[in-house]
Amino acid sequence: MAVGLAGSAASVAYRPAYADRGSTALLSDTTLEPGLVLLNAANLTPAFRVAQEAMEKLARSVREDPSFQNRDRFQEMSEAVRAQLAAFVGAPADGIALLRNCSEANNLIAHGLALSAGDEVIVFDQNHQSNRLSWQARATREGIVVRDLPTPIDAQSEADIIAPIAAAITPRTRVIAVSEISNRSGLEAPVRKLAEFAEAHDIWLHIDGAQGFGWRPLDLQALGCTSYSASAHKWMLGPIEAGFLYVQPNALERVASPIQSVNYWLSHGATPQGARRFEALGQRDDARLAGIAATIARIEEIGLQVIEQEVRALTDYLRMRLGELPEVRVGEPGSPGLFGPIVRAYFDTPRPVMAAQRMWDAKRIALTPGAGSLRFSPHAYNTRAEIDLAVGELAEAIRA
Repeated sequence: MAVGLAGSAASVAYRPAYADRGSTALLSDTTLEPGLVLLNAANLTPAFRVAQEAMEKLARSVREDPSFQNRDRFQEMSEAVRAQLAAFVGAPADGIALLRNCSEANNLIAHGLALSAGDEVIVFDQNHQSNRLSWQARATREGIVVRDLPTPIDAQSEADIIAPIAAAITPRTRVIAVSEISNRSGLEAPVRKLAEFAEAHDIWLHIDGAQGFGWRPLDLQALGCTSYSASAHKWMLGPIEAGFLYVQPNALERVASPIQSVNYWLSHGATPQGARRFEALGQRDDARLAGIAATIARIEEIGLQVIEQEVRALTDYLRMRLGELPEVRVGEPGSPGLFGPIVRAYFDTPRPVMAAQRMWDAKRIALTPGAGSLRFSPHAYNTRAEIDLAVGELAEAIRA
């Protein structure tokens, strides 16, 4: 049953229903240390307490009894989690590979997709390194061509985001690889429209979903991208070193696994079906499977729509409060409606690193400093009171 929240996601006057208690209900569910103002969900979040406890219990069992007999249960568990995750993201189970994180999944596509010298890959310059430098490394080694486009942060419409990609394609373009939401600016790619464009031109569309997954509903089949990567340790509030790669089942044969190691199915005289063949990664911490299962179960109890509503509302409120500081330029020049829950505050003095450290030292406010800016990424465990505190401390730091 979903936990009800007051207010509208479109209203900056929205106040979380639990703010008068000093924390949201979600905060009480997580491992976050009391008194820590964490506005850095784009990097790393706490875990749901039930997930952390499930992982710790299972990990302790394995270290106390590492026998094959004790660990055989993980194969059945991995299939149960695969099915659970597939339903959670709207994808067929055979298209889901349970990996360690988004970076691993991005590299698997970048280095495993069948390409030839002269084939072209289009990326944005704000792609995460694992979805940008991995392609460039392959270009150096194999002679593919990477077209590294400036991210259109001044976009006023979805068409403005697609336009530079459309202008860059040639008959040799084989791949478009972009972030669903930029971890630097928060610009959100219109994935559904990009998928239609890519399909019309017979181009593979790979989406790095690190910043889009876990805080809002996802239907990968409806989204239409050829492949999609995500991590559990950010917005999902799940385990570290737990993520997945989705590949459309009819496209799986175009990707070879660049990693070869112990494979459960082959060692048991069977053939891995679908994306399972990408999971031959050697010894793993299989307790993470319990963490994924518990995390999805808790999210479904709360309701992803509820979490999305609160994340969007808190982001709106953050933008409004930062906009009250005359020394600060809020966000990018593009339309705010094209950006996800990542907000940059640009200012001249003092240096952002100094301001971030001062905010940490004074009130234990955690965020990410960047070039001439601070990056804020609030989650549903944050409150308006925490945003008020952070903006007030930023004003003190700038004016000190």
